Amino acid sequence: MRKGFLIVAITGLCIPSEEQFSQGISDSSPIGCDAAAMSLAGLSYFPEGICLDECVFSSDLIDVEPLSECDINRDFSNTGDLDWLVDAASGVRCVLAGENHYYRFIEHLKNRIIFALNRNDYFHLVVFENQYSLTPFLNHYLEIEENEAAEIFLNEELADWLSFDEEIIRLRHIRRWNRTFPEKWIHIGCSDIEHNFRGTFERILVPFLQEIAPEYDFPVEEVTLENIQALLPEFRQMVEESDVVQPGGCWSFITKPYILNVILNLESTCKAKADRRYFIRHRQEAIIRNLTSPDFLGEYFHTGKVIIFAGSFHTGTVMDNSGSDADYFTEGAYLTNEYDATRNSTFSIQLTGYAMTLESMAGIDLNTNRHLGREYREYITSLNRAYAENLIARETPVLLWPMDHLDMFMLNATSERDFQPARIVNFDTEQVLREAESVSPEFAEQIERKLYYIPGSHDVSIIIP
Repeated sequence: MRKGFLIVAITGLCIPSEEQFSQGISDSSPIGCDAAAMSLAGLSYFPEGICLDECVFSSDLIDVEPLSECDINRDFSNTGDLDWLVDAASGVRCVLAGENHYYRFIEHLKNRIIFALNRNDYFHLVVFENQYSLTPFLNHYLEIEENEAAEIFLNEELADWLSFDEEIIRLRHIRRWNRTFPEKWIHIGCSDIEHNFRGTFERILVPFLQEIAPEYDFPVEEVTLENIQALLPEFRQMVEESDVVQPGGCWSFITKPYILNVILNLESTCKAKADRRYFIRHRQEAIIRNLTSPDFLGEYFHTGKVIIFAGSFHTGTVMDNSGSDADYFTEGAYLTNEYDATRNSTFSIQLTGYAMTLESMAGIDLNTNRHLGREYREYITSLNRAYAENLIARETPVLLWPMDHLDMFMLNATSERDFQPARIVNFDTEQVLREAESVSPEFAEQIERKLYYIPGSHDVSIIIP
C-alpha cells in the first residue's frame, strides 16, 4: 500500500490497494471492525464495506488522467503531468486551487502547481489561507541572505505560527526556488482573518505599541476576543497619532502601515467571531479586502499573475459556492466577475481528497501542539476516539463522511491505476443525472446537489483517493 501521511504529527492520506477496496477495510484494521459503531462516531471504513463495482453509474461516463502523488523534486523538474495546467493558465491573471484540507498528497500537488506555473510563466505572488499578519514574516524568511540565519528565523520566529510541517517544507521549497531563479522571485501573501488572534495581539501588536507608548500597561495576561475588541479603537488611535513609522526595537518589516492593517484585520476577526451567524460574511469581506485593497495585497494583482490556495468553498469560478442568496462573495466569484484586474481572467482547480489515516497522531494531546483550527481538532478527536475503542488502527484508511455512489463512481475511475491522484478530463453530467433519475427522484436530487460542487464549481477537478 502506498502511504502519504499529511504533515508530521498530522493525519495523512493512505491510498488503499485494490484488494483493500474490495474488502472494504484496511488490512491493518482491527479484527472485528464495527461499521455501526464507526457510523455513530461520524466515520466510515473506506469504502464502507461496499464493493466499488456496485456503483449505480456506468463507468464510461467519466475519464481521468493519472497524476503523480510526489512532492516537487530538488530541481523543480517533475511537473510534466501538469503541462495541461500550464497551457490553461497561460492566458489568465489568476489561478485558484481549492482543496478539502489536511491531505499530504494535496500538499505535494500544491507545491508542484506552484513551480510548474513558474517554470513556464511567472506568477509572482502565491497566496495561502493563513492569517494576513504572517505575510511580512514569511517574505522576510525568503529574503534573508544566509541560509543558516534563515533557518534560525524559520525555527525561532515562524514555526510556532504555522500549524503543519508541510507549510515549513513549502517555505524551504520557495526559498530554494528564489535563490535558484531570482529573476522569477516568488512572494507570499496571506489572506485570512487573525484566527490566532491571541498570538497576533501578544507577538505583533503589543511589541509595536510598547515601542511607541512604553508607559502604557498592556493586559497581555487577559487576552480574550472581547477585551481585544474593546481595546482596538484606542490602539488604532495611538498608532495613527504616533510619528514612529518603524520602531527600532521591532523587526524592520513591522511598520506603522502594516500595524494599521493588522488592527483592521483584528477588527474583522472580532466581527466574524462575535456572532457565528455572520461569521462567513465578515470573514469573506475581510479576505476580499486583504486580497484586493492596495493597502494589503492588491498591487500584486495589477502588476503580475497570482496563484491562490484556499478551501474549495472559496475558489470556485464556474459556479459561486456562496449561493445565489448570499450577501457576500467568495474569492473565486469576486475575482472572476467583479475585480477589474482579474475579471474573466481566472482558472480554477478543485483538489478533493478522500481517505485519511491517523498514523503519528494516535493518542496525541492537541493542547501540546501548534495552533490548530477547530475542524482539524474535531477530525483528530474523532479518529482518536475510534482508535481508543479499537475500531481503527493507525493505518486504517477512514472517510470522514459517508461514501455515496458518486464518490464510488469517481474512485472507480482511478482503480485501474492503483488509485493514484487523477484529473477528470471527461464527465457526462447529463447522463449521470439521467441514471440517477432511474433510481429515484430523491436520489437524483441528492446527486444533482453534490454535482453543483464536485465537479461543477471549478474549471478542473482532481481526485486524490
